[in-house]
Amino acid sequence: MDEFVTWMRQDEREFFDEVMKIYCVIPLCFLGGQLVVTAPYAPNISPMHILIMPFGIFYNIMNGYTVARWISIFGRDNYLYDEDGRDIYKSPRFILGVFIFLVGMTINIHHDNILFSLRSNLDKSTKSESIKVVTNTSSPSSKYLIPNGGLFNYIACPNYFGEIVEWAGFVIATWYSFPAVMFLMTTLANFIPRARSNLKWYRVKFGDAYPKNRKAIIPFVL
Repeated sequence: MDEFVTWMRQDEREFFDEVMKIYCVIPLCFLGGQLVVTAPYAPNISPMHILIMPFGIFYNIMNGYTVARWISIFGRDNYLYDEDGRDIYKSPRFILGVFIFLVGMTINIHHDNILFSLRSNLDKSTKSESIKVVTNTSSPSSKYLIPNGGLFNYIACPNYFGEIVEWAGFVIATWYSFPAVMFLMTTLANFIPRARSNLKWYRVKFGDAYPKNRKAIIPFVL
């Protein structure tokens, strides 16, 4: 019994190791950006299908669970140190991954805010530099807005691009762990078709008014 208690205490110390804390903080930064920075300033969104919310909840729970299991159980013995024996958070690869994650989070939040500003100014006559108002030719009473500024000048969905960059950074920081790679793959599978659909919608809705050089989600590529 005493050996079991000693093992449990040692296991708890390992779980709360500095590396594990850092790995926990990275995804929480993403959630914090969504809940604390983005959500309070988001205007009312358009109605969505009733199944989108439960599927979204299930998707995030499963991704969160697999990443958490890797952090707390499977990754502890394999990813505490790099190939040179250094603590993982001192490794150039880990530092690069965290930097890429923060860059992606900044891109995501910044362009979400451009969209929110665009929506909040929908019925206003004044326009900011990042907003262009276009009247629907088939329904002059309906107005739609083309976002401009930042990566919107190159792609239709820079907020999606930013989130992809975030999780690519997480993959690098976690030494290409399987759950992180799968999270990135599911993010790509989710966002690429949506971005292509959004680009098609922009081009159909605005016609020649929408810049022809813009891609869907990756500047100059896709």
